[in-house]
Amino acid sequence: GEVLVVTFTTAATDELRGRIRARLFETLDLLERNRQTEDDFLLALIGRIRDKGEEDLVVKRLRLAVRAMDEAAVYTIHSFCQRALTEFAFNSGQQFQMEVLTDDRDLWRQAVQDWWRRAGYPLDPGRARLFRNGLGDLEAFRKLLEPLLGPQRKRLLPDAGTLDTVLTRLYDLAPDLQALCEDWRKEGDRLKSILFESKALRREQKSPYHRDKLRLAFAALDDWFGTDQPSPPPDPFEILTTECFDQHRLQKQDPELDDPFFIRCGPLREEFTRLKRDLRAAALAEAEAFARREVRKTKQQAQLLSFDDLLTEMHDALMRENGDALAGSVRGQFPVAMIDEFQDTDPVQYVIFRHLYLDRPDCGLIMNGDPKQANNSFRGGDIYTYMQAKEDVVEAALYTLDTNWR
Repeated sequence: GEVLVVTFTTAATDELRGRIRARLFETLDLLERNRQTEDDFLLALIGRIRDKGEEDLVVKRLRLAVRAMDEAAVYTIHSFCQRALTEFAFNSGQQFQMEVLTDDRDLWRQAVQDWWRRAGYPLDPGRARLFRNGLGDLEAFRKLLEPLLGPQRKRLLPDAGTLDTVLTRLYDLAPDLQALCEDWRKEGDRLKSILFESKALRREQKSPYHRDKLRLAFAALDDWFGTDQPSPPPDPFEILTTECFDQHRLQKQDPELDDPFFIRCGPLREEFTRLKRDLRAAALAEAEAFARREVRKTKQQAQLLSFDDLLTEMHDALMRENGDALAGSVRGQFPVAMIDEFQDTDPVQYVIFRHLYLDRPDCGLIMNGDPKQANNSFRGGDIYTYMQAKEDVVEAALYTLDTNWR
């Protein structure tokens, strides 16, 4: 009961309990019935016990261990954190009656939907088109946001400022955009003719300058240039840029493709590309912050915790004013800890165990893992966490299996 064993799935804890119990039974059976075994470790262990004349003492200890297996502290990381938070509630700052949610996705979905309505619905038509053009629909945006909503906070780049500031930049582009629209209305037929007739552009089926594709593109461009509200250009706008000409140009040169109208289209398209990138970054940052606040508030009001919350709450509790008292209580109950499958440990989980056990001469911490699996990031594992743990441990305490037992 004083040896904490942590692994990462319920199935793994069940398997580990079964294997420990079976090993105890096997050793007890060998001592009591004097059976034979080909297990080199057990042969050496039993030989040492008999040399010291301790068979009776060891048999009693093994029987007690078998009977006490239900007290073995074999937990998943989440169940360990839940037990520590509730059992030491005064030091952890947790309420006593907290319900653990197996799935909190509905809460996150509702929070993201609330942000979407608050951010998008009040916009004027021009900024609303930019909002939709840059972020897609709600489902597409939710998929973009999902990787940011885990327990480990991520830094989002670029730092684009507030969403409102980014959206307002649309109107900074309005004068150039308006001038371009007026020129298209006046000179559109001439510009279309240049693109239709130029001998310098490729016309194969995959080229955007294939004449059938041009007709569809011009229809979309006529609609966009005909609007009064500033809005992001549609995808066919690319065919008006000199950059696109260069990608699909034959060897021949055509001075008409150097028309000032086409030269102005490239920089404007680049500005809109940067604007959409910054819009996405700002929207993701604000939606993440809003969703975290709302989900946390909802859970606190309903006295709910998710599995990920158990980790972050344990981490935060250890960092707060009473954190040392909480850590001392945990170490008092479990002076020795073994983390199985350590390669699946993420930074939040490692900080918890590092704070509890590292550099504590009166305690023991054993981390057991495979760096090759850590490199695969399976189950959220992090190779950098593995590397940090290896650096934190003194060289004399590092061991490597020289035999593959699989």
